[in-house]
Amino acid sequence: MPASPTGRLRIGELADLSGTTTRAIRHYHALGLLAEPSRDSSGYRRYGPADVVRLVRIRRLRALGMPLEQIRDHIDGPADVRTDLPAALIALVADVTRQITTLERMRTRILEIADAGTDGPADEWAAELRRYGHLGAEAQLPAIERDAAALLDAIHPNGMTGVMAAAEPMLRDPAVAAAIGDVLKRFRLLPNDAGHAEVESLARDVAALVPPPPDDRPPLLDDAQVESLLGSRLSAAQQRCMRRVRELLTGPAAR
Repeated sequence: MPASPTGRLRIGELADLSGTTTRAIRHYHALGLLAEPSRDSSGYRRYGPADVVRLVRIRRLRALGMPLEQIRDHIDGPADVRTDLPAALIALVADVTRQITTLERMRTRILEIADAGTDGPADEWAAELRRYGHLGAEAQLPAIERDAAALLDAIHPNGMTGVMAAAEPMLRDPAVAAAIGDVLKRFRLLPNDAGHAEVESLARDVAALVPPPPDDRPPLLDDAQVESLLGSRLSAAQQRCMRRVRELLTGPAAR
């Protein structure tokens, strides 16, 4: 698109010249990364050469993966911050390297799951339950627990191996094992028309068996995400129970 007759660019012309979108430019305005320009008599923004240079710098740093807050510091911060751009880019390289390592681990895990088939995590979990007497030798996991095993395998950094390592101390404790077996049975058999008292009692017993989290990080999946993945396999009463467990674990009394 040719430049405007005035020698200054409209927002669409600036977007075309810098390889971005008008929406991105407006976002940079909102964040204070790009100053609002003067407007012409018709009310259109008009950008000059300095705006083009600044926008290209923002785009290049953003393409490297630098957060917008750091970009602002390196463009507008004190001189020592602006001149420390090479050090910031080196740190960015280290972060990218960590991301590559994580992606490589995910790739390896995906290939392992593909080789094992989609029932691999559920079969591993079933074997662990049988090992501690929580599942009969010929019994199969209910469909909801097979789905839950696949979900845990997908979101845990170490897959089902990590899930089982975390659960193993509880499973081998006879008292805890008996309690786990009891609540699993009660959850599986929870009638759809279960009353408030029955759901509340089960939820409290489940929450009492869950070990405290190692830190204050939020859960990987929220209620809506869990229900969208597993909700169709849960009865209404089971969904009520799981929501109540979450309330007990994350409410003020839990902290």
